[in-house]
Amino acid sequence: MYAGPSLQHRPTIQSENVVLRRPQVFDTREIVDILNDWQVAKCLSHVPYPYTLVDAHFFLDHIVPNEWVWAINESGSPKLIGSVSLMPRNGSDVAELGYWLSRDYWGRGLITEAARLVVDYGFKSLQLACITSGCFKDNVASARVLEKLGFVANGRSKRPGPARSGDLPGIDMVLHPPDVQAMR
Repeated sequence: MYAGPSLQHRPTIQSENVVLRRPQVFDTREIVDILNDWQVAKCLSHVPYPYTLVDAHFFLDHIVPNEWVWAINESGSPKLIGSVSLMPRNGSDVAELGYWLSRDYWGRGLITEAARLVVDYGFKSLQLACITSGCFKDNVASARVLEKLGFVANGRSKRPGPARSGDLPGIDMVLHPPDVQAMR
């Protein structure tokens, strides 16, 4: 059973290239713009497309308070460029890693760096027993991010793909605390 910090406790976390902070209302425009990019939206589960201001307000008012969600900023910039989160599983010490990033920042290692910070937080501060994640089978870049973090495939499933109007083949992945050493 999970006994770590409250969902309301979300520290700012920094590394050389990224700053992770709680998403705020002033991020609304960037959230809508990023998630309305088809190249981003088609890769995501549980995110509607097209993405509206109403969707962004729902995210900020209902998702952010109930998950460990961080906005991703490049170091030195106040602009949101993506998000990374841990979604707790009901009453357990397991959470699911999720993330998205503006296409303008793809290929620079920023999502791997941000996700690594959140995985470390999940194991060290939240004392999670494991972290799950996954991606659509055709999302090779996301699978590569997870592999770099030390995640290993542990199954296949159908994942919701609202932007593509239905469930799609997915790869399920898992990371246990000893595997954290593989991230280094």
